[in-house]
Amino acid sequence: MAKRKRQRGGSSQPAPSSTEQPSLQSRSESRRAQRVIQQRQQKRRKLITYVGGAVGVAVIAVALLILFSRDSTSSAANDPINDPPPLATDVPLEGRAMGDPNAPVTFVEWGDYQ
Repeated sequence: MAKRKRQRGGSSQPAPSSTEQPSLQSRSESRRAQRVIQQRQQKRRKLITYVGGAVGVAVIAVALLILFSRDSTSSAANDPINDPPPLATDVPLEGRAMGDPNAPVTFVEWGDYQ
């Protein structure tokens, strides 16, 4: 008595024998499908290469800009602190007022520095 192998998925059809070959049309469709898959993979690799190259160039450009924008001869920590220039001696200063009291323009400044 010949035993039949049962395929997964519940199909009761017998398994194809090793002597049966797929038709010529199904083989050509399979080759075409493989070619399409390979073309898609090549396109994707090419895109990844272009994007990776662009990112690499951008990273190098930023690194070079940072490197060359730094001033290696002096740094802010080593710069001496400069005193502001003294007030002009020809402008009279009385209390909180500065300048000629009879000037045509008067500025009043209010500030809350809390």
